[in-house]
Amino acid sequence: MTTPSLEAVERRRIQMWTVMFLVLVGLSAAVIVASFWTEALPGQIRNFASMPVLRVCLLAVTIAFCVYVYEKERMLRKVTRALVDERVLNAALTNRVTELATLSEVAQAINSVLTTREVLGKILQSALSLLHASGGRIMLIDRERNLLRSVCELSADGSAVDGPDEVALGEGIPGWVAHHRDPILLHRDGADGMFSRLVPPGSPACSAMCVALINRGELLGVLYVSSLDEAQSFTEYDLRALQLFAENAAVAISNARLFEAERAHVTKLQEVDAQRQEFVATVSHELRSPLTSIVGSVRTLRKRGQAMASDQADEFLTVIERQSNRLLQLIDDILFASRIEAGENRLRGEPLEVVRLVDEVVSSFNARDHRRRVCLVAPPHSNSMAAIGDPNGLQQVLTNLVDNALKYAPGDTPVTVSLAEAGDEIAITVSDLGPGIPKADLPHIFERFRQAHGNSGATPGVGLGLYITANLVAGMGGRIWVRSEVNQGTAFTFTLPMRTAPARTGTGSLPPVGASTVRGA
Repeated sequence: MTTPSLEAVERRRIQMWTVMFLVLVGLSAAVIVASFWTEALPGQIRNFASMPVLRVCLLAVTIAFCVYVYEKERMLRKVTRALVDERVLNAALTNRVTELATLSEVAQAINSVLTTREVLGKILQSALSLLHASGGRIMLIDRERNLLRSVCELSADGSAVDGPDEVALGEGIPGWVAHHRDPILLHRDGADGMFSRLVPPGSPACSAMCVALINRGELLGVLYVSSLDEAQSFTEYDLRALQLFAENAAVAISNARLFEAERAHVTKLQEVDAQRQEFVATVSHELRSPLTSIVGSVRTLRKRGQAMASDQADEFLTVIERQSNRLLQLIDDILFASRIEAGENRLRGEPLEVVRLVDEVVSSFNARDHRRRVCLVAPPHSNSMAAIGDPNGLQQVLTNLVDNALKYAPGDTPVTVSLAEAGDEIAITVSDLGPGIPKADLPHIFERFRQAHGNSGATPGVGLGLYITANLVAGMGGRIWVRSEVNQGTAFTFTLPMRTAPARTGTGSLPPVGASTVRGA
């Protein structure tokens, strides 16, 4: 009642043919004996044995037995074929279950691990294990350089994977697949000759497959595997399995990229929110301080103004004027930063008398505070130095930099403004001998709401001065950078294109190594 095994059926066939052989031999022997020994038999038996009926009976028995054996042989052959088909189907089903289990593991990896490299490594490892490949790699397309770049490679024995790390589109098996977007299966002894055309000479690969990684019509890269063993040559079934892995790899890449983009977006939003909170707190503080001084001075003048001496009243009026100008400057900076964000920062490009404009700014600072001295250092031929830019923009840049230097430099040290020619540019440097800027702050010094030296309210400001300065310099086609050492001072340098030079768009020689730079765009 149970299904026999293939081995049991083969034993049954051998037994049946053995019995048939013995029966035929026995019947043949009986006929021979009956033919030669008929005379020795008694009369009645001899008469019966010589009758034609006996021979007919023996012949009939022999034919019937042969027919029986033939039918049994047909039946056993059908059972054998059924058992062989069952084994083949079981093997195919086992392979299919293994493939589905592997794909399930890959899907779990895609859903549980969102790092692109880890997911691709899991997919490639599963493909090599299922297809019994010697090695493989996943290559993604680099659209800027128009080539394929290897991002994940594995080998079954841990050796180096055959093939270059970068492949141009159209070259080699990966480049051909990326160019045509069609899967390819190649053997060394193939009749079409594509193996010899696409595989470099001397490659140990005997068989190779490659499929494109496509998600929603977009080519992401290719999945390539190779075999070094002729006995493990790939088949069309292996190519279809590799295409399933490629589909999962394409989904994994897209999901990982979406996740990374979303994470970067969330991080950016968190940074913006933190900057907004810091900005609100800083602006509130910056508004409260001058308003407190103004209100206090007004109240004092109202209560005691008639009894005050004129010089005391002038001091309170000076405080009111200075704090009002501070509020006005703060509001102007905020509005100017808003215009920059909206793309409304319009600057003129006209010839500039650089020395005259710089000297006006320096003189205004020296006239404002006689205790501090802002020095101007210019070469002998500086009067002939002319640049292209916006005069108001240049003065605002220089004012911001000098004012920033005066905030941080000690009271008894000068602030130096120097001019120099640098190729087809004019370089203007504002340097001080203040506490300097830590290296960790240099890359962010020109960002919005960033205050130099990690200032958190010790020095007035909302962190917009350098941001505005950098955008003004960029709008005039110049560059700006900073060099600073802790306890050794800071030097801000910005450039403007010379009048004889073509209009610049941020090109030119780089600033000194280690400096924080903003280029014109």
